[in-house]
Amino acid sequence: MKKTLIILGLIIGIHLASLNSKLYASETKETTIILVNPTYGNLEKITSLVNNNYISIPNLKVIGVYNTNSTYDFKKYTYFTKKHPYIKLEGYNLNVSMDSLYTTNSCSKIFYELFKKSDGIMFWGGDDIPPPAYKSKTKTLTDKYTGDRLYEISFLFHLLGGKQNVDFKPFLEEKPNYTVFGMCLGMQSINVATGGTLYQDIPTEIYNLEYNEDIVKQPSDNIHRSYWKGFTNDDTLPSYCFHKIKILPKTILSTMMASNIQPTVLSYHHQSVNELGMNIRLTATSLDGKVIEGIEHKKYKNVYGVQFHPEYNVLYSNTETVKLSPTDKPKTSKDILDGNSQQFYKSFWSYFSNLFPLE
Repeated sequence: MKKTLIILGLIIGIHLASLNSKLYASETKETTIILVNPTYGNLEKITSLVNNNYISIPNLKVIGVYNTNSTYDFKKYTYFTKKHPYIKLEGYNLNVSMDSLYTTNSCSKIFYELFKKSDGIMFWGGDDIPPPAYKSKTKTLTDKYTGDRLYEISFLFHLLGGKQNVDFKPFLEEKPNYTVFGMCLGMQSINVATGGTLYQDIPTEIYNLEYNEDIVKQPSDNIHRSYWKGFTNDDTLPSYCFHKIKILPKTILSTMMASNIQPTVLSYHHQSVNELGMNIRLTATSLDGKVIEGIEHKKYKNVYGVQFHPEYNVLYSNTETVKLSPTDKPKTSKDILDGNSQQFYKSFWSYFSNLFPLE
């Protein structure tokens, strides 16, 4: 009996030691995620998602990486780091020329160091990618971003590789489970960096529509941003709109919501993916199948992007209201999103959070 108790005590002791070890690891191991282009809006959105537990990652550390050559004053918002100690801002000289995007360049060493010290990276929204980055001329409706953001395309190429230089060894060969996530411009950047192209304007190139007045008459699920402001003086209207998407089976997005469910998404873009980049496949489209709403990487399982915006605060607020047309009444997200759509956003960020295990 005494021998049995001794053995039982040893087993319990080993179990407690293992449990304490795991608890200690959960308290000490940091998960580092890079947020590219940490503008005020991006910082405000990510802190809201974290503070409200939509993004739930133990011991999270966010590094906001920006180009010190930018005219945007990123240093102005260092108070975020005091209010939210898990956030840190880091500026680098990240100017890169158009002809060196897809090869080793002056930023390659910085890219690699950032990659090595992080577990994942997020690319969010912004203006249009300069078309020469995907070997195209610039159309009149393209509102291209300034050259100080070109490094984002090159950074993604260094991470993933692309058709432009198939001999280049992408960083993810070293850490294939590394997470790369892009929203709106971020998704388009993933596609361009891997050798894909874009439609420069959805209404004119996909739907053959030139005038704002004609666009707003289309079915809501064919409209990808608000065009009311183009011919009305109602400043209370947002620049975004809402529409449903179609999720493809056996994709990352289908693990968040069954492919027969069509969630309503917040949409604010006029460009979209055209030809797919190297190792890129579809995960979602507009209901008519004409506009790509989601992509993922065939080789690296934690690389994916969405064209819509799951980060906007209005999606999660019970009080914030929005009026979507001049004759519309103000609505909350609960008025706009059905139960499946609300669950989709919770599942969306839960999936993202679970990409970063403690061990």
